[in-house]
Amino acid sequence: MRSPDPGATARPRGARAGALIAVLLALPAAAAAEPALEAFAAAEVQRFVDDRFGAPPVVAALLVDGEAVYVAGGRVWDDPDLAPTPDTLFEIGSVTKVFTGVLLSQMHAAGEVNSDGPVTACAPRDRGDPTPITLRHLSTHRSGLPRLPGDMLVGADVFETLGRQAQPYAAYDEAALLAWWADAPLDAPPGAAWAYSNAAVGLLGTCLARAAGQPYAALLRDRVLVPLGLTDTLFVVPPADRPRFADGHGPLGGVHEHWLFGPQRGPWDVGALAPAGALRSTARDLVRFLRAAAGEAPASLRPAFARAAAPQATFERPPARHGEMGFGWLRRAGGDGRVTVWHNGGTGGFHSFVGYLEGTRSGVVLLVATGSGDFMGLADRLLNAVADRTP
Repeated sequence: MRSPDPGATARPRGARAGALIAVLLALPAAAAAEPALEAFAAAEVQRFVDDRFGAPPVVAALLVDGEAVYVAGGRVWDDPDLAPTPDTLFEIGSVTKVFTGVLLSQMHAAGEVNSDGPVTACAPRDRGDPTPITLRHLSTHRSGLPRLPGDMLVGADVFETLGRQAQPYAAYDEAALLAWWADAPLDAPPGAAWAYSNAAVGLLGTCLARAAGQPYAALLRDRVLVPLGLTDTLFVVPPADRPRFADGHGPLGGVHEHWLFGPQRGPWDVGALAPAGALRSTARDLVRFLRAAAGEAPASLRPAFARAAAPQATFERPPARHGEMGFGWLRRAGGDGRVTVWHNGGTGGFHSFVGYLEGTRSGVVLLVATGSGDFMGLADRLLNAVADRTP
């Protein structure tokens, strides 16, 4: 999973003669009041598709005061007649971290874990640390742990070293993660610096699962996915749903393998680093999740969502685009003073974005089955268009 990306990942490498025109999907009645927004989003999505080889599928959802407009372009597989829809499944990569953050918030409120409690309470560590590493440190990327376990592959630059076609997480299970953690050196003292870490969030998921006494995927299903009605947000895509699972594309249009996150022994046992980036989902499900985050969650989950999105860590020298974090969520203030609560994700051949304007019911979901292009630029343009229409 890539860390939050401050800008373009690649320049356009070619244009696909417009085989597929971006289409408006499942528009609610309120959408008729915003024809300019619909037309703008459709044009932006189509431009992104045309600038990529292979016409990769793109689905965007623009949420304005709780009403969603869906726009799509490209094609799901190598079939000019198979256009994506709000129910097309995509890998969402590191957006999974937000789900793990909500789960941490919920379990903290229930007294099952303490976000400021030491990780060693659930996973022993042989090394002594200058200060205890806490669950909060893991969720806000201030643990001092590296991006990836040092024994997993070749280190933190796995994307550059092996390319996006690699399967960097496929063979790494919980036993391997815990063995590494027991003696893992730190890059910085806990709490001293922000450094994006998939290893840390994988370890967080392991601790939450151990506290609850069930596998992480089953825990997330029971505590978050089922209460929100997210029936298309899952770790393992059943064979019957495979036709809805978009193919990821590389910079030259080639199809990528779908990523695996550890030895998958079943839908509820999906590998040690699954909490950091293994979820698949649809635009329709992520709109439901975004509405919940913006204040429409069931009463039992509303405090957990509010706590997860609230500032949990602030950085004196923030990385680009954000100066504070919630549990899993990134937060950034715009020039107008508005705060965007967001996260993006990337796996082999996929990018994802979810974000909303704090204090509103407005935001954007963007799912793209390509590893190339100015994905965050497209997300920003769509979010700015939504902000312009949000009081």
